[in-house]
Parts: sequence; structure tokens; C-alpha cells
Amino acid sequence: MNKVYLTIAVFLSCLQSFSGELEQLQEKSPSQKNKIFETTEDFASLKFYPNDATYIGASLDYLYWGIKLEGSTYAVSSKDQSQQSFGYDYRSGFRVGVSSIFPDFNNFVVDFVYTYINDRESKTLGSGFRPSFNVGSQFSSEELSTISAASTYSAFKLDFNNLDITLGKYLSFGQWTYFKLYLGLQGAYIENSLDADYSNCSGSAITDGTDLFVDNDTYYWALGIKAGLDSIWYFTKQFGLIGNINISGLASHFSNRRKDSSFYSETTSLADMQDRFYSSTFALDLSLGLRYDHRFKSDKVHAYLSASWEVMIWFDLNRSITFPEESSSSDDLNMQGLTLRAGLNF
Repeated sequence: MNKVYLTIAVFLSCLQSFSGELEQLQEKSPSQKNKIFETTEDFASLKFYPNDATYIGASLDYLYWGIKLEGSTYAVSSKDQSQQSFGYDYRSGFRVGVSSIFPDFNNFVVDFVYTYINDRESKTLGSGFRPSFNVGSQFSSEELSTISAASTYSAFKLDFNNLDITLGKYLSFGQWTYFKLYLGLQGAYIENSLDADYSNCSGSAITDGTDLFVDNDTYYWALGIKAGLDSIWYFTKQFGLIGNINISGLASHFSNRRKDSSFYSETTSLADMQDRFYSSTFALDLSLGLRYDHRFKSDKVHAYLSASWEVMIWFDLNRSITFPEESSSSDDLNMQGLTLRAGLNF
């Protein structure tokens, strides 16, 4: 958990420093306090909405992210003890957002953003591998090391659903840089499963020809607080650099189910366990990229495109059921990749 606390401390320190500098700037230029995205002679119109009106925005993201749930090892090489696991196969997902901007209320904006991505993977191995799971908690470490499977099949599934509802405020920091500070609620539902079938096993503590099976599932619900900062750093009239950061603390519920069994002439249940508990989790999201803006119909309509590299980390998310002789399963969910966005404000 030390890395979580360090991340929170760094984020809060940067946010406090930024807020202090922004207050000093606004004190020096009180006349510009609510003049966000105004047209100037030497700079493009950055007016995201017409004056004295409520503005509606919509955005759609295409996500091409690599997904890795740490602790998803399913087999170990009998030759060199290398581990076989799932991770960082790139998958497609989407994010959709709707916002309402209120110029009459100090440029506040309400955002609703939903994100979905899933991962489906399966792998088949030949001989020379042993289970990474202590199936049914039946074996000592010495006995587990002698088991060898003629073939191994494993399947991994992850479904990621996330909803953010935030209240933010647009702020200017000089003529070329714009920020949105926001705070709100975050809700998530994440489901992941790791199944492994070990066929025709042999070993010192097992009857030759026995098949072993593991079905390990986790269902995760969470609700918490999210805070962040989005920024645009323009270097031409229409192109700019975007950099975003947000952090979340969530009250979380884990529901785990594990079923282990074996087959030799008939199926034998070795374990059928459930574990439900409440805890807290933290998430961090970072992105860096480029953005293009275009305005038309006398600045009443604003469209933009952006491409960024996004990194999202859910700390200590993998807390599936483990038995003795298995590695601890308090591991992170890492997702990173390309995010392409198209947005329209009108």
C-alpha cells in the first residue's frame, strides 16, 4: 500500500501548488476571472460555448488498450521454472461522455462518462508444465513441483465497467493554457475469471492420467470519490498538447468463488469456496497526447479530435482465493494504450 499513499501524496502536493499559482494569477488579472476561451486578435477563438447560454457536449472515445491483471499465472515450466501468465494483449473498448456547461455559473461543467473494455484470452501448452495452482490444496510444495501435465488449457476473462459523474470548473492560466479541475463520484463493476485445465497429469502424489481443473472467479463492485485535472497547452491556433491526471479512492466489495476438481474415471470435487468482503481500493489515470480544435457557425459549434496515450492502474484489485503454496493474489490491474476521441459542443 506504500505506493498508493505515495501516489496520493504527490498528486495532492501538485494540486495544491497549482491552485496557489492559479489564485495568484487571478488576483493579478481580476478582469479575466470569468473570461474563459475568449477570442483575441492574435489567437484563435477558444470559446467552447456561446455567451449566456447552457452548452451541451458529447464525446466518443475508441480505446485500444493492453490489459494485464497481475497474479494471473496459470502454469510453471518444469525445466526453468518460468511462469506462464496472461497480459498486455491489446483489446478494443469505448468511452462515451455527455456534459453540460453553465457559463452563468462561473463556467462550471457537469460530466457523465462511461467506460467499457473487455478481454478474452485462451492459451494451450504442451507437455513440460506443471500447475501454478495447488489444486484443492492437496499438495505440499515438494509434491506440487513433481506434477507434470501432458497438456494445459487456460482461459482468462475480464469485463471492465466504469461510470464517472463529476462537477468541474474551466479555468484559464495565461492566454495559451486552459484547465478543468473536477471532483465527483466514481462507480465501477469489474468481473474477471481465470480457468485452467491440466490434462493427463503425473507426479509423486497423484495417479497417472488424472485431470485437474481450477475455476477462479472474482466479482468487484465499488463506489467512491474521484478528483482530477485536465489541461490543454496550445502551441498553435488549433493544435495543443493535452495532459490529464485523476485519482480515485473507492469503497469496494469483493465476491470471490473458487472451484477445484479432478477427474480419474469420475469427477471429484476438491474445493468449493466463496469469500465475500469489503475493502478500499485506489485508482490512478494518466494521459498525454495531442488535440485539434475547430469552431464553426460563428463559434456556436465546437468540434475537436484528440489522440493520447493513457495509463490506468487499479491498485490491489486482484484478491482472488489462494491456497498454501500459491503466490499471494493482492495484485494490480494495469491498462494502457491508445485513446482516440471525437467531441462536439453545441
